[in-house]
Amino acid sequence: MYAITLWEPWATLLAKGIKEVETRSWHPHKNMKLPQTILIHAASRPVKHSELYALYKELELIPPDRESFSRSAIIGAIDFENYFLMTEEIIAQTSRFEKACGLWLPGRWGWNCSNPILFDEPIPCKGQQLFCQPDVEVLALAQDWLLKFSPS
Repeated sequence: MYAITLWEPWATLLAKGIKEVETRSWHPHKNMKLPQTILIHAASRPVKHSELYALYKELELIPPDRESFSRSAIIGAIDFENYFLMTEEIIAQTSRFEKACGLWLPGRWGWNCSNPILFDEPIPCKGQQLFCQPDVEVLALAQDWLLKFSPS
């Protein structure tokens, strides 16, 4: 199972299902099997006050305290369904809300995500750029969380 690192507050927005499309300058390897469950890793970067308030104002949400966000931890998971190349037409059809949560420019990639899960407790671990595979202990803890959220 792979993990992808995002800065906060975007990691939490994705894990809560508020953000449904992750935007990147690159697409996953063409051999990656989709759909696939991907763990969401919150980066170690501190939440910037200006980014948090500007984003939540655009989303018309009350911003949480910056210190409430986890850092350097797996915080949840999503099902990564597929990806698409952004065009002017796609961007024009995208909601203002979704555009506020990512960088929507022609030539970038959008990754459709579904079935978000925000874990009750973060799992501390280091992340890295692109996709990474967390160590065995972290994966075991993440699998336990995923089992708690899976339909019986």
